[in-house]
Order: sequence, then C-alpha cells, then structure tokens
Amino acid sequence: GQVSFAVIASTLVVIAVFVPVIFIGGNTGRLFRELAATMIGAVGVSLIVSLTLTPMMCSKILSSQRRPSRLNQWVDGAMTRLGASYRRRLGLLLERFWIVVAAAVGILVLTVAGLALLKGELVPEEDTGLVFINATGPEGLGYDKLLADMLEVERRLMPMTGTDGPVHRLVIRTPGNFGNTADFSTGGGTLALKHWNERDQTTKEVIEEIKQRLNDMPGMRTNANQRSSLGGRGRPVQFVIGGSSFSDLAQARDAIMLAAESYPGLVGLDADYRETKPQLLIDIDTTRAADLGVSVTAIGETLQTMMGSRKVSTYTDRGEEYDVLVQAQRGDRLSVRDLSNTYVRSLTTNELIPLSNLVRMRETADAGTLGRYNKLRAITLEANVAPGYSLGEVLDFLEAEALKQPAVAAVGYKGESRDYRESGSSLTFALILAIVVIYLVLAAQFESFIHPVTIILTVPLAIGGAVLGLHLMGATLNIYSQIGIIMLVGLATKNGILIVEFANQLRDAGRTVTEAIQEAAERRLRPILMTSIATVAGALPLMLAGGAGAASRQAIGIVIVWGVSIATVLTLFLVPVFYRRLAPFTRSPDAVSRDLDGQLGHQEAAPAE
Repeated sequence: GQVSFAVIASTLVVIAVFVPVIFIGGNTGRLFRELAATMIGAVGVSLIVSLTLTPMMCSKILSSQRRPSRLNQWVDGAMTRLGASYRRRLGLLLERFWIVVAAAVGILVLTVAGLALLKGELVPEEDTGLVFINATGPEGLGYDKLLADMLEVERRLMPMTGTDGPVHRLVIRTPGNFGNTADFSTGGGTLALKHWNERDQTTKEVIEEIKQRLNDMPGMRTNANQRSSLGGRGRPVQFVIGGSSFSDLAQARDAIMLAAESYPGLVGLDADYRETKPQLLIDIDTTRAADLGVSVTAIGETLQTMMGSRKVSTYTDRGEEYDVLVQAQRGDRLSVRDLSNTYVRSLTTNELIPLSNLVRMRETADAGTLGRYNKLRAITLEANVAPGYSLGEVLDFLEAEALKQPAVAAVGYKGESRDYRESGSSLTFALILAIVVIYLVLAAQFESFIHPVTIILTVPLAIGGAVLGLHLMGATLNIYSQIGIIMLVGLATKNGILIVEFANQLRDAGRTVTEAIQEAAERRLRPILMTSIATVAGALPLMLAGGAGAASRQAIGIVIVWGVSIATVLTLFLVPVFYRRLAPFTRSPDAVSRDLDGQLGHQEAAPAE
C-alpha cells in the first residue's frame, strides 16, 4: 500500500521513455524499435508481477520469527548508521538552498560543455574481422595493366595469410566494380580475418599493416578500411557539395582539399569528380566528307567497328546462341596514329579514303562520372577518419570549409555520414519528447505541475554522470550511447519518485514539509540504494564486455553505470532540497480531496441551519 503509487509511477515513466523511440525513422529506428518494444513489454509485465506475485510470495516466504543472521545484523547496523549520517548532512543542506542551486547549475554547465567536447560518430569502431581494399590507378588504365597491379597487391598481402598471419582468406577483384562498366582504373579486395581467439591483431591494427605494405605501390592509390558494424558501404566520410556548374565546384573541391592537407583528421581524401580521364574528341569535316561522297553514318560505324566493337550477327552452337562482334586487332588500335590505317569507302567513287583525311582529332581529359545530388550538380568527397579523430569532427571541418566557397550552394552527406547526421537529430528529438511525456505522466499522477519538476531535475544529473563516464572511459557519443542516455532518463527519475511520493504521504499524515522530506529521504535511502546497485550490477557486464560487438555494448553499459551511480548520489540531496522549497506551493491529492469534501459538506449543511 505504501509503495504501489511509486511502483506504478516509475513503471509508467520507463514506458513513456521508450514510446518515442518506436517512432524514430531511418536506420536508427529500425535498429532500436525492437529494443523499445521489448522494454515496454518487460516493464509492463514486471509491474503486474510486483503488485501481485511479489506480495503473495512475501506473505508465504518471509517470517518475522526467523532470527537474523550476523550478515543481516551487520547490514542493518550499517544502513542505520548510514541513514543517520545522511539525515544530518541533508539537514545542513536544506538550509542552504542557493548553494545547492549553484551546484546544480554548475553541473548543468559542465554537462553541456562535456557534450560539446565529446567526440561523435555513428557507431563505435568494432573488431569486425573484415577488411576492404580499394586500389585506384590512372584514368583510362587498361585491363592488362590493372591486372598486373592487382597481382602485385596480392603478392604483397599473401604473407599475412600464413600460419602466423591474421588473415584467413584473401580475395582480389579486377576490376573493383565487378565489370559492370568499362572502367578498368579501380580494383578491390576483401580480407577475412581469423577468429578473435586465433589472432593477436585487431582489425584496426591489420588495416595499419596493410597500409604499410601498400603505401609505396607505383602508380596506384590504395586504401584499406572496415565497414560500419551497421553494414554501410563505402568509406565513412562521404561529403557532398552541390552547385550550378562542375567547373565552379571543381575549384571549390580543390580549395577544400588544399585546406584538408593541413588537417590530420582525414586519411586518403579523394573526389569522384576528377578531370583525369583521357578522351579523344573527333570532329568530322562534314563538307569534305560530302565532297568525297562519305556519309557521317559510315564514319561513325567505321570508328565503332575498328576502335570499339560492333555486333553484326549471331550463330548457334549446340543450342547456345553467340554474338558475332567485329573489332580490329588489339595491336592496330592502341594509338591515335592507327586511325591513319583506317579507311572508309566513298559512295560515289567506291574508293577507299583514309579516315584521317576526313576528321580532326583532339586529345583532352575530363571527369569519368558526373554526379547529381538533390537535382544539383554535385561532387562527393570521400575519406577515412584518422586514429584519434571522430566522424563528427571531420564532417564539421569539411562543412566549415565548404561554406567558405561561394560556388557551393548546398552540402549533403551519403552513406555512414548521412546516417550519423540523421541519427543525431532523431535521437535528440526522442530525448526531448521523452522528457515532455514523462512530465505529463507525472503531472497526471501527482495532480501537480510542480512535483514533476522536482523529479525531472535528476535528469541533467544523470546525463552529466553519463558524459563524465564517456570521457573517462575514452568512449564516444554514438547511437548506442545516445539510446543509453534515453534509457537513463527513466532510470534516474525513479529515485525522485520514491522520495517525493513518500513525502506527500507523510504530509497527508500531518507532518510539516521539512519533517516529511527529511523522514522520506531517510526511509527511502535503503530502497534507492538497493535498486541503484542492482541496476549498476546488471549493466556492469556490458561495460566490461569483450569480443564481438563489445564496443556497442560498452557504450550502453558506460552510460548506465556512470549515469545511475552519479545521479543516485546527487539525487539524494538535490530532490529533498528542491522539494522543501517548492512543496509549500502545492498540496497533496489527499489534502485536496479533504478540502473538497469539507467545502461540499459545508454547502450541504448551510440550508439546514
């Protein structure tokens, strides 16, 4: 009877925290929607159990006749002494309200500053056991040269697959795009590492060794990275600049890349728009061709046949149909001079005319691809994040440099960078919405707009403890630590609910505000410590986790362990001090009911008089 209100209130608060998480969109929503549904279901069932099964089991199992053991006596004595000491110190702070306010404001300022200084990324770097290699050569590189270069890459990496090496399997691709296009300037590779128990090197250390083995490849730019644990493709940094023309964007690209040379947070910065692909532009002299009786179509078909290939027929062999392609021998189409040996027939004189007499040739270079982003001409900058830096830091740097360029009309993100930006805004919205929902739930339960404020004051303390833990443990602010902070909001408010709800009961019994809050805080000290210790003990294995997926679990564990621990200590003093100052402006629900009953009784008795 004494705790049922507090149990219901704290359970509804935890449920209210996870309701906004269900409606988060994007990859973050898909990742945590199941977690939110599981928590809501588990906490809802635990409410029923705590109000029905647990009291029944206590009535059957607990016995007042059983003699307490030495451990029980020692624990009871320690808690009694701790409670008395806590009440004395609380009594001193109750008379020093503004000192407590200043301390709370200081903690809030430190929390905001700590969040600003905390490194941000989408997900923590895991030991995934997979490494992906990208090798890029000069534009227009032929297949034979690319194959030779990739075989050299394979030769350099094969020693890592030995008995003592960390690599289980090595796969090299030529070209890197699986042959979907005629671009033979890029190659790729995949390294599957051995099981965690069979190697001493982490995936990150293997990547550094690969870079050392390939950094002096002649004529090839190589890059090794591991994909995000969420399964994203491409490098983590994918920053897009958009504008009206590619020439202006190319100047902005060059300026950004020049500034990035002095910024150590980016590794292997490159752009998808490079004016390095060699092209041969052929201008047909239509007047001369007409005079000689050669059509433009004939010139085009001749160029297609000799320099490329042209399908002229098909034939069937044993049930299989094959295309017949006409093409000049490889040795006859390697240079521009070979066009002098190409002839086209005149329709009027039936003579063979050298093609070089009918065309003018210009060699130039242009980009291999022309990108678009949100209907704008766009260039994408890609890079890896250097050790010691976070994805959020490098994206902020690139965005600041891009905004300095007049040609950049808009900036955007792709891949992991886009997920990082979207997840930050969506989880921040979920946190704010969770706090608002908690306030409304508590206001409805306490029938007061002031008591929920007293309880929610513990939220900044919990977040401050989580931020401190992330800094001390060398962790980052990512989607896992952010979802841990949202969980922390529900876990931290339960301590305030226990104290405030019991203080209201004591006020209903006739105690003054000071007497009620002092006794409530002392009486609720033991259950607060018990539940907090149980919560920390449950999250401690997450914080100390190792093996596959350890970084993700550690992010949640650090937030809960440090947040609950620090919030518990500070809540025991902050909530009573604010309750003593704010509670005189409120009345408990029982007092309100008594006043209403008295007023109604007086109105009914008046006519009888």
